[in-house]
Amino acid sequence: MQILMSDAKCLGYETQLDQCAFNKSHTCENNDDQTAGVACVTVRLQTPTATSGQVEVFRDGKWGRVCEDGWDLDDANVVCRELGFTHALAANHNTTHEAITTPILLTNVNCNGAEMQLQQCPSKPNDHSCEHGDDAGVSCGLVDFLGIRLRGRGATATQGRVEIYLHGVWGTVCGDGTGWDINDANVVCRQLGFPQALAAQRNYNVYNRYGPATGPILMSNVHCVGTEEKIQQCRFNSMHRSYCNHHYDAVVSCAEY
Repeated sequence: MQILMSDAKCLGYETQLDQCAFNKSHTCENNDDQTAGVACVTVRLQTPTATSGQVEVFRDGKWGRVCEDGWDLDDANVVCRELGFTHALAANHNTTHEAITTPILLTNVNCNGAEMQLQQCPSKPNDHSCEHGDDAGVSCGLVDFLGIRLRGRGATATQGRVEIYLHGVWGTVCGDGTGWDINDANVVCRQLGFPQALAAQRNYNVYNRYGPATGPILMSNVHCVGTEEKIQQCRFNSMHRSYCNHHYDAVVSCAEY
């Protein structure tokens, strides 16, 4: 089979692989040691809300439920982080209350709580000892940030690189893709006590005006409607799902009163 791409470098928000930077020339040999591959497992929640429900996984071309056998808060924490939340409020049992035809694909999930994805946890395929009504569920939550600030070289009270305080550290917000816009900036500025935003930028777009950050990236793919009171109320991916780098740190410019 012919090798058509090498040295692919994606930012993570592209919708097709050929939108990433890559080389057409290569020195690769056509063998299993140097050809790229992926393994994809998707997790989602079914009703009743966006933050809680039955856990479903996508495996072998189909969606299915997870059996509650051995299901605990460590397992729920992994699922919630994979979905972009910061932690689990509860590991729910017996979560199905209606007729379900979706198969049960996993049982005896045993996460230690530090995994980033459910597929990294030990588990077994369903041996048909588990039935619907024994489905695993989660209730997910977001830790309220203890602080938000604007920082960077030459930053002022009204403009600079957005930083948030979470899990005992200060970190940045990624402005990757098309996700960082004036709606997001408006929420940040109001959270800081200003009436509105004048601009939403990325550090890269202002020629690294505010200098490189050194802390972790704690949020990415932020999507605010614009009416939220705090940025943590917006949709976003947590640091566990971030493919960003500090060139794309989010920057705001806020209007003074």
